[in-house]
Formats: sequence, structure tokens, C-alpha cells
Amino acid sequence: TKTKRSRATTSPILHLQQECRRYVWATITDSGGRTYRGKILDGTAERGWGTFREEERVLYPCTGRKCCRAKYTGEFKEGKMDGWGTLRLANGFIHEGWWKNGAFEGKGESFYINEDIYVGKYQRGLKAGWGKYCCAKGDEFKGERKNGRREGKGS
Repeated sequence: TKTKRSRATTSPILHLQQECRRYVWATITDSGGRTYRGKILDGTAERGWGTFREEERVLYPCTGRKCCRAKYTGEFKEGKMDGWGTLRLANGFIHEGWWKNGAFEGKGESFYINEDIYVGKYQRGLKAGWGKYCCAKGDEFKGERKNGRREGKGS
């Protein structure tokens, strides 16, 4: 369906950032020193969107009750994923590569739950430029991508 294609080509982090825009911004630190920074609703992080930090280089994107179902380990700049890092979602999806301003950017590798693999370039969270997509069934596509979609014939 159209929705599935859209979600498959959108960075998980960009998808999270587009939700929950009417909430209040806050920083909450618990007694253990862990910090949640983001938007909250009704005074609770469980109903908002933000990041949960246990240590300086680990980030758990949160949205509503889905908080902490993903883990990012890597570099940050101004509170956003920026530089080299690895994102692991609870469903088994893994992306390892370069990030800029909270989105996939530059070279990276994505490992999907159906065992497909994409190795190539990203721009603003979408596949862009040259890449290789290998299906678990053995098919593969090598070629250019633009805005997350195949561009040209490829090989």
C-alpha cells in the first residue's frame, strides 16, 4: 500500500519527529540521573516525544508509550544524532552509518527484519545516490536512487 512505501523510505527518526507537535517541551531527570528531554503531555514523558539518556552517547527515541523501543549509539551534535552511529529498533531493523541533524546522511547500511540489506548513500533520511539492495531471496538491485526510490534501470 501507499502508506507502507512511505514509511519504508522515511527515516524512523524523521517519522518520530513529525508526530506530537502540540505537546509541551520539558526536561525531566529521575533519581538515578537519567534524563528525558522532549515534549510531554499531562506532565508525563510516556505521552510525549523526546530522547531518554542513560549515558552521554546513548539515545532512546520516544513517542508516546513506545518510548525506549529503539536505541541509538553514536555521535551527537546539539542534541541530535550527527556523525557515525547505529540505530536499533525493537522490531529488529538496524541502521549503521553517518547521520546529520538527526537523519541518515551519507554512507550507511540498513538491515531489515525480512533479512534484506541496503548498502549505499542516504540524503535527509532517504536512500539517494548509488546503492545496492540485496533481497533475502537472492535478487539484488545496484544503481541510483533519488528520494528513496529507484532512479534509472540499475543492474
